Amino acid sequence: TSRPAHQAGMMVTPYLVDDLLIDSGFAHARAQMMSFLAGRPLRAVACTHHHEDHAGNAGVLAERHGCPVYLHHPEVQWDEGVRGLVLYRSLFWGAPAPYCPEAMPERLDTARRTLLAVPAPGHSASHVVFFDPAAGHAFVGDLFMNSGASAVLWYENPYESIRSLRRVAALEPALLLSGHGLVLEQPAPSLRRKA
Repeated sequence: TSRPAHQAGMMVTPYLVDDLLIDSGFAHARAQMMSFLAGRPLRAVACTHHHEDHAGNAGVLAERHGCPVYLHHPEVQWDEGVRGLVLYRSLFWGAPAPYCPEAMPERLDTARRTLLAVPAPGHSASHVVFFDPAAGHAFVGDLFMNSGASAVLWYENPYESIRSLRRVAALEPALLLSGHGLVLEQPAPSLRRKA
């Protein structure tokens, strides 16, 4: 993480699932991401949503690895404050590298798994959750970072967030992996309480 983000407790967590990268981290952590992925095969980068902390390196990594970047509703890529970052977002994470995302497929196959892209708008219009039905793993991005209220940005839609929390809870995941370091076993009751 970057020093300001780390000091504020805003760790960002990309996940490498076989040859699929879920989220790409942020610009200030580009060297670490490039080093970690050097020599590893990468089939695709799949973004839970297009905010600078989750998609900041998607373009650079896709170019280096010759792979696509997937984003749900790519037409909103530069909306939601990403085009002109406010100061704290710029300091914490930095501006994302440009890229041309492809529309998110409904399912993503890795070398050993199939992940379903479950629409989860609210925090972002482009937000999805990646769910592995075989293992019960749900990669939730920013859908659930804690049990408290979370609609703090002007473009967030808390009513959509409530529907998304319920939609993911209905999947009865065994494990929740958030985009900011939280790992939670049997998260459905927590998702329902938050909704």
